[in-house]
Amino acid sequence: MIERLSQHSFEDSMTGLKTIQSNQNIRMSDLQGILAAAQSALLKASKQLKSANAKTAATVKYLAQIKPGCDFIFDNIAQRRTARTT
Repeated sequence: MIERLSQHSFEDSMTGLKTIQSNQNIRMSDLQGILAAAQSALLKASKQLKSANAKTAATVKYLAQIKPGCDFIFDNIAQRRTARTT
């Protein structure tokens, strides 16, 4: 009698645990999909950051190249305005 009750209790427990395990496996599968999507987004964002950094470096280099001309115009603007009025 006790053995039969113990057997039923064990089987009920195993059924419940298998259900829990099945649910956890489904959840793990869902989370792995979410993780894969997040890693893909991270890779895309990293590529975009690398591209943006390259564009920024090119812009800074270009600004350094044209700076002498800009400085010349800025430094001589007063003389140019005076020359225009005369």
